[in-house]
Amino acid sequence: MTYSTTAIDRTDDKAAICRYILESLPDWFGIQSSIDDYCETVRSHMFWAVFNNTQTIAFLSLLEHNMHTSEIEVMGVLAEYHRQGIGKLLVEAAERYCVEHNNTFMLVKTLDFSSGYEPYARTREFYLSIGFLPLQLLKGYWDEENPCLLMGKQVKKPSDFTEEDLAEAHRSLSSTLNKCEKVLESNKLPKPQRTLTERRAAALKLALKLIERGQAR
Repeated sequence: MTYSTTAIDRTDDKAAICRYILESLPDWFGIQSSIDDYCETVRSHMFWAVFNNTQTIAFLSLLEHNMHTSEIEVMGVLAEYHRQGIGKLLVEAAERYCVEHNNTFMLVKTLDFSSGYEPYARTREFYLSIGFLPLQLLKGYWDEENPCLLMGKQVKKPSDFTEEDLAEAHRSLSSTLNKCEKVLESNKLPKPQRTLTERRAAALKLALKLIERGQAR
């Protein structure tokens, strides 16, 4: 089944969705006071939800720190919908928002590796799989039993070119560069034409490097 994200504007709807999802996930959100706090704070932040017909199955709330950085404040997906790409769908919606608002970084806080708690090992695995990296252990941010790990990723603007476009351009330029180099190796060109061909080869090498950098992203 194909799902899509919906931006939620009404503050009461945000709070109700947040409470419904978080209270269904006791392995991740087992402290009622924390759930209550989230339900209040999400009211004033960007908020997306995913629905299956009329049932709310997931949400994400995004906190904007400043013009450069936003943070996934809280996100939840009903357990029966885990590993179906819904979390990734929500993060992509938040990332598009960050791109549109010229943010550079997206952060998220989660339970650190040292906790040894299996449900959050899956959470960290999810964030790692979509490009987040561990940045810092925030000692004392929560408490000793819940060590806080700050993770982050650089928000990237979508390329105007597909991977196939870049690969085809690379093949074409490589072929042209190979022909230029063979001509230069022959030593049959007059000096002005040789200089022009050397400059063309240098430009082709630079273009290939830029394409390769784009392919590596």
